[in-house]
Amino acid sequence: MEEQQVIVAQITRLCRPIDSRSALAGREIKLLREYRPRLVADVVTGKLDVRGVAERLPEMDLPTAQADADHTLDTDTNSGLEDPDVIVEEAGA
Repeated sequence: MEEQQVIVAQITRLCRPIDSRSALAGREIKLLREYRPRLVADVVTGKLDVRGVAERLPEMDLPTAQADADHTLDTDTNSGLEDPDVIVEEAGA
């Protein structure tokens, strides 16, 4: 029993940095998911002017741009999830 407790304590100690980074990544992902709709709304309403930046973007052909947009929509289907563990798993995928 004592050996098992030592093993558990060592595993817990070794996993602490991983758990901490995982929690931080989950919080950052949540903040980015909150920031994205706000950014889009600011661009659409004209509160943020992106014309200068848009002029410097490389040209994309329509099929590639549409495929990228479709992929973005597919990956956002779980954006309403509040469980940080699920969010962190998505980030690692």
